[in-house]
Amino acid sequence: MGSYPAAAEPARAAPRRGSRSVSAIAAVVALQAAISLPLFLVATLAPYLERDIGLRESTLGLAVGSFYAVSGATAVWLGRIVDRQTWQRGLYVAAAAALVPMALLGGFANGALLLTVGLVASAVVQSYGMGTTNLAIVDTVPARRQGLAFGVKQAAVPAATVLAGVCAPLFAERAGWRWAFAFAAAFPVLAVVLTRWRHRTPAGPAATGGRVDAPVPAAQRRRLRSMAVAFSVATFTTSSLGAFFVLFAVDRGMAPALAGVTVAVASAVNVTMRVWMGWLADRRQWRPFVQGGLVLGAGASGYFVLIGASGWLLPVGAVLAFGLGWAWQGLIHLGAVRLLPTSPGYATGVIRTGLAIGSATGPVVSGLVIRYLGYRPLWTILGCLATGAATAVLLTNRRPLEAR
Repeated sequence: MGSYPAAAEPARAAPRRGSRSVSAIAAVVALQAAISLPLFLVATLAPYLERDIGLRESTLGLAVGSFYAVSGATAVWLGRIVDRQTWQRGLYVAAAAALVPMALLGGFANGALLLTVGLVASAVVQSYGMGTTNLAIVDTVPARRQGLAFGVKQAAVPAATVLAGVCAPLFAERAGWRWAFAFAAAFPVLAVVLTRWRHRTPAGPAATGGRVDAPVPAAQRRRLRSMAVAFSVATFTTSSLGAFFVLFAVDRGMAPALAGVTVAVASAVNVTMRVWMGWLADRRQWRPFVQGGLVLGAGASGYFVLIGASGWLLPVGAVLAFGLGWAWQGLIHLGAVRLLPTSPGYATGVIRTGLAIGSATGPVVSGLVIRYLGYRPLWTILGCLATGAATAVLLTNRRPLEAR
């Protein structure tokens, strides 16, 4: 697989060590959960929103589509802004901004308009926050431990989906669904507390960790964009699986409760794999994009298992396609910031744009495929797309591209 070339190690100020890195990662995970929860809560609480504010499926689809469209459209621009400031200041801004969509959704949403406005605001915060969390890891975690740090950070995303699912019985059935957003507001506050506790905002030349607002070299820009396209296709497949697996499993005879448990198990496997893949990237010094392509290719087998699956093959296919096939998230963020070590916010924005496009288009297109062709052609198409994306990643990264 090859090790990552020494010349590509981030040329930045010496990172903080020990417990300060741990506290920074904890703050990053808290912020990552904060910027991920609003969308997941809206999706999980949809039945209660339908009852109380008249939410319809079409409205939910429009709101979620608007979220991904705005997220993709603002990611690069906001990434450039992130690169011009310290990660501490960026975290404070992102944490404060994260409270706005939570207040809109939990305190004021009484119809489709405010629901959509709340999710659009959340999309902007997420684009800014993703760049900030990656910047924090680059500036505080030693290069030899950044794979694990990115794995832990990205594991917070599927963990947030599980947390959102717990909020339904915990809050919606007892105190009301609006209290779930009040609970989510604790995460940005926690991120600020952890940052203020251990990390003083630097001043002077050290404030931006040696970053310069310089043009991105053409070769690095092309490589980054090609990775964004390839993993956009990969996200197209995983978002489609997440949207339709439960319906498919129930259609094939699985009990709804068991289908839900299968998704939870696949999510738990995905959380574990993201962390483990990051740890392996550090230990083996593998090139992150190559490792991500191999993981994606292995996970593609799950879609082919699902083509004729029934009984015990259903959870096997789900765990392979979702648990393993989506475990590359931390690796591609690691690869992006190592490719452009002086512009981690911009690098994150480019990758984020690709992922947003895949997330927005996957369920829509796959829903049409199911309607006119059925599930078997869908899993075949998704398996071929995932395999093709993995092949493109590996071919594009045949030779290391050193950061300059």
